[in-house]
Amino acid sequence: MKILDLTIHGFGKFHDRKLSFTDGLNIIYGHNEAGKSTLHSFLRAMLYGMEKKPGLTKKSELYEKYKPWDNADVFGGELRFSWQSKTYRVMRDFRKDHESLRIINETDQTELREPEALLTDALDGVTETAYNNTVSIGQLKCQTGREMARELKSYIQSIHTTGDANLNAERAISYLRNQKNTMEQRLVPDAARTYTALIGEIRNIERDISQPSYANQLNKYNELRNSARTERTSRQARKEELLQKIAQSEQVLQQSGYKNEAEISAAQEKTGALYKSFEESVKESKKAVRIILPVMLLGLSALSLMFGAAAVLLTGSSGMSGWQTLLPGVSATLSHMRLPVVLAVSLLLCILFLAAGITTLRQNHMIRKRVEETSAQAKEILARQIGCSDLSEDAMHALHSHMEELKNVYHQLIDNRTELAALDEELGKLTEDERAYDSKLQHQHEMQTELEGKLEHLANIKNRAEQLQRTLSENDHITGELDAISLAMETMSDLSKSIHSSFGHYLNKEAGSLISGITGGAYDSMWIDNSLRVYLNTPDKLVPIEHVSSGTMDQIYLALRLAASQLLQTGSSEKLPLIFDDSFAMYDEDRLRTAIHFVMQEYPGQILLFTCHTREARILEEDHTAFHLIRL
Repeated sequence: MKILDLTIHGFGKFHDRKLSFTDGLNIIYGHNEAGKSTLHSFLRAMLYGMEKKPGLTKKSELYEKYKPWDNADVFGGELRFSWQSKTYRVMRDFRKDHESLRIINETDQTELREPEALLTDALDGVTETAYNNTVSIGQLKCQTGREMARELKSYIQSIHTTGDANLNAERAISYLRNQKNTMEQRLVPDAARTYTALIGEIRNIERDISQPSYANQLNKYNELRNSARTERTSRQARKEELLQKIAQSEQVLQQSGYKNEAEISAAQEKTGALYKSFEESVKESKKAVRIILPVMLLGLSALSLMFGAAAVLLTGSSGMSGWQTLLPGVSATLSHMRLPVVLAVSLLLCILFLAAGITTLRQNHMIRKRVEETSAQAKEILARQIGCSDLSEDAMHALHSHMEELKNVYHQLIDNRTELAALDEELGKLTEDERAYDSKLQHQHEMQTELEGKLEHLANIKNRAEQLQRTLSENDHITGELDAISLAMETMSDLSKSIHSSFGHYLNKEAGSLISGITGGAYDSMWIDNSLRVYLNTPDKLVPIEHVSSGTMDQIYLALRLAASQLLQTGSSEKLPLIFDDSFAMYDEDRLRTAIHFVMQEYPGQILLFTCHTREARILEEDHTAFHLIRL
């Protein structure tokens, strides 16, 4: 792969800038802040896109770092390269929400449908990380010899055991071990047992609260109690009404002087009998015989007395003549009778007629007295009951109606008392029902309060169960992670040993050859023991890498990067461009001359050398070596 040219539409400080490159060595010269690092980043972004880079926490930081200074709406560019005898144009737009990648095959005049796949093939599968660790070569960043040695040693150990300068097997395994310890501390060992116990408790509570006794019947018993209360209130109102009616009826009966129907009927019959007796007595007293008969009887008694006296007189001498003259018949009768007999008969008749007369008079008197008594009693009843003392047929009819009304009042009283008794019974039952409903409501409130407590407890338990379920899931996840970490540690250890015995061997061999060449034979190879201690071989002894100069360390670093890049591209027909970003800043002129010629000799591909010095170009010009100079 060979880069032909770059066209920067907008990237950092560059705007509408085009740079062309040739085969062999291209020196990109610019003083500090001229934009060498920006150009290098643009090249990498065109090949790999603007994904998150090491040293930047997120993509937005990279975006903000290289956003065009002049016009942020133009953020992107083009890169042309040749590969497998064809020329391709890569076009990228880095703007947010407009990111795009297009590749045109200029040889065939077609646009590729899968541009990412072509770039992967053209880059020989080298990832951006591998690109940064191999073909893109910087300088050791440490300033002191000890720090330089530590950084170089770390690089050698990492690439020797993992094949990647960014991966240090020992540190990675140590990190994984620490992660494993941390995760083991996050495990909750009793979570499963506690979760099982909580699930059992949840089921018991749910089974308990599903019992009919916890069914919410508050509305039902409220309605029943309210219905009983309403009914009781209605019955109580009816009771008050009945009590008022009963009091009125009792008052009426009390005023009448009667307590029951029998007394009313007896009074009615008595009044009727009195009135009948009164009428009969009045009628009897008005009969003519009652007036004449006493007079006649008394007159007969007097006549009988006179008859006896006449008999005495007639039996005497002196008066016989006169009586004979007056009563010739009587005189004739008496003449044949004896005087005692006549006197006895006359006296007897007198007594009889007198007794009969007196008896008749007494009877008349009794009749009059009965009339007065019956009249007085009847009038008294009439006056008390109807307020009228006139003894008449109309008054009796009025009395009859009044008495019938009293009977009706009494009947109504009896009915009202019967209804009152029934009402009292109903009220008692309704009161008992209301109390029962109150008791049930109280029980319901207690049950609902208990249910609320159980539900709250259930909710708390479920929350704990959910938390434990998450804990169990976390435990499962942690267990999986622990298994993965254990597997990773085991795999990394195995791979590290495998890489150490394979890639490390080839790297030692390749780097040893390059080290010998770049150091002018001062060191002929590099050796790493099983403890990953790094040594340089001389004809006489092994020298720990910590004991060599900083210039030698830079040479070793260069040799290792070249060796790694060559191993990474083993079997590739077209090498990737080798990029140096101020990689020779710490070299003196002799080492610089040796390094440049060594690199040009050892690396057959295109080379891009970014520098802020003019000595690289001057040395090549002095040595009459062809190169292409680009000034920024």
